[in-house]
Amino acid sequence: MLTFGPSYPIITNMTTQIEGFDMYTYSDQLYSDFHKDAYGFRPAKDDTFYTATPERKQVIWNLVAEQFEYKQNEEKLEDARSVAQFKDWVDSMIQNGAKDEETALRWIVEDRDFQNEMDVEHFVWEQGILFTDYGKQVCRTLCNML
Repeated sequence: MLTFGPSYPIITNMTTQIEGFDMYTYSDQLYSDFHKDAYGFRPAKDDTFYTATPERKQVIWNLVAEQFEYKQNEEKLEDARSVAQFKDWVDSMIQNGAKDEETALRWIVEDRDFQNEMDVEHFVWEQGILFTDYGKQVCRTLCNML
């Protein structure tokens, strides 16, 4: 284990293959956070990872990594669906007479009482697009209308 100062662990078990020795890529310190990112909740206190051998910990870590990657891909798909749905809403406003996207956005939020940028971000978050490039663009456009 690498340490900084007398008792501050920085990294343990994060290594790779070196000169024919099998090394590990898991991290005891990051497992709980990684598990939460992959499954949406922290592991139980008696999770098998905590008492497993280094080889078994690596297997468990790899399974969590697969789930994490799957979840990331699902989130990207959901973001794309949300952006498409919001763009359809904007397009419907344009088809109903809005001259451009900015006007369409103004029509969409006309019944909202935005007091500040946080209100705008909350609205965009409700649409499921806040953390997308398009959502950031919508935020900027709406904030410029304040």
